[in-house]
Amino acid sequence: MSKTQPMADSRDMFVVHDMFRRQFKGIPGLVSEVPGGDAAQVAIIADHVTWMVTFLHAHHEGADQFVWPKLLERIPVNIDPLILTMEAQHAGLATALDDLKAKAARWRTTCAIQERDAVSVAVTELLVRIAEHLDQEEREVLPLIDMYLTEKEWQQVGGSGLNKMSFGQLKVAFGMILDDAGPEQVKVMRDTIPPRPMDAVFPHRTAGLRQVRQAPPQRRRSRPPSGSLRDHDEPPMTTSSPNSGRTPAR
Repeated sequence: MSKTQPMADSRDMFVVHDMFRRQFKGIPGLVSEVPGGDAAQVAIIADHVTWMVTFLHAHHEGADQFVWPKLLERIPVNIDPLILTMEAQHAGLATALDDLKAKAARWRTTCAIQERDAVSVAVTELLVRIAEHLDQEEREVLPLIDMYLTEKEWQQVGGSGLNKMSFGQLKVAFGMILDDAGPEQVKVMRDTIPPRPMDAVFPHRTAGLRQVRQAPPQRRRSRPPSGSLRDHDEPPMTTSSPNSGRTPAR
């Protein structure tokens, strides 16, 4: 690694992490509002849950492939305990995410209140794992990324997730990331992300949770929330979990 290369700026990770916190925190409320037997509404919310599971899996894959090995190789002090903790947290999240995805699929099939409540409980429990991991990563890992990874290498981490998304999926992802973002956060993302997906969503910065909550009841039953994958007639991207094998979602 040449000392003359510009180094990574991981501030964009804070913006992405805030999106995951917002979106997953909002899911239990969305789920609990769906009445038993309402197949159309169940499909909308279950698909949103599945999308968020897939999104977080993809987010973690970049770190597993491109961040941990470089930090272990380059940092002169022993950071094995920290990296092992990060890997263990990813593995635990992967298992919990796969369990949530399975519960959402069962709910989508039965539309029953029992399965609905199981999804809500699973997300509520998952929130603890998400908070623990994201908080520690921001405190202890992001400063190391800025010191030991180059700008080009950091872009590769995000690119590994972007390359698996269609253009429609990119618009959904960036809409969620920029939802409720302040001017400084928007600038960080604009400076970080390739212009094609950014320009597509930048004039319309709200997506995901806000649209689901604000949609009139009749509309919410008849079509997916604005900003969801189903608006673009595309299935969720498929990706293996870190445990079975990051975008800006990095």
